[in-house]
Amino acid sequence: MSLFTHDIKDWDDWFNVFQSGTAFAPLVEFIFQRHGLLFSPLRNLTPGTHAVFRVGEYVVKIFSPQGLCNDYGTTISVEIFGMRLAEKHGVPATWRKALVTPTR
Repeated sequence: MSLFTHDIKDWDDWFNVFQSGTAFAPLVEFIFQRHGLLFSPLRNLTPGTHAVFRVGEYVVKIFSPQGLCNDYGTTISVEIFGMRLAEKHGVPATWRKALVTPTR
């Protein structure tokens, strides 16, 4: 069974699905199982460019496919910087990278 069944070819495809908890639930559940975390239903958070959900006490951010973003490396670097800065100032933040290869 595929963890994500939507074919994303462009920004329109992404924006049609990026706030769908139903579409992302199998993928997020897999990630939670992989890291030994308790999974609960996805709740949408404020939409932006990437898929962002609340799952219990966690916030899960799934980045748009690499081919859509012009400067993917910078996007990831900024996220990591923000997480480290939050931790430095006493704000609990955990960065867990889960590599899942999408199927087309």
